[in-house]
Amino acid sequence: MKGIGIIRHMDGLGRIVLPKQIREFLDLYSQDGVEIYLDRQEIIIEKYMPRKCVLCDQNAYLIAYKEKILCQVCIEDIAGYVKN
Repeated sequence: MKGIGIIRHMDGLGRIVLPKQIREFLDLYSQDGVEIYLDRQEIIIEKYMPRKCVLCDQNAYLIAYKEKILCQVCIEDIAGYVKN
């Protein structure tokens, strides 16, 4: 990813402020979680998306749909409900 021309400096505790434009673009709000990890010489910051079904909290057979995470079982249950 190429830079967008915004430079931020760390404070004495290693903190930086994410520019408002970036927070708005990612729909990040106060108290939202972010994931931070390294990729070679880059620091990657992503909006945290829980990796469990929003309906049943299962963490297997997950599918992302419109920025929500659903498990296969719940999707099949919903599909069966819609058919009836």
